[in-house]
Amino acid sequence: MPAGEHPWHGLAPHPWDDPLAPYDPLNPRPDRELAELGGTGPKPEEFPFNWMGKRDYYAAVRTEAQRRGQIRHMQHMQRLREEEEEAMRRAALLLLS
Repeated sequence: MPAGEHPWHGLAPHPWDDPLAPYDPLNPRPDRELAELGGTGPKPEEFPFNWMGKRDYYAAVRTEAQRRGQIRHMQHMQRLREEEEEAMRRAALLLLS
């Protein structure tokens, strides 16, 4: 097997995503971010199977989770602005009638 190739066979969780894998204190698994992305984020197979690939994969997972969180926040703020504008329109109509 060439260096950096994944030995993962696809039937079990990838070793980098497996919650039963040994804990790495220098590069902890981003469990919260992995759960938040629900398998729709970066794929571990896209990174070399070595410590640098694992580090880069975890960084990509954290970045993607943060990006999606910011998008959700912006959508929420937009909805709040729209509701506030609607309430102001209703109040103006009541004052004018």
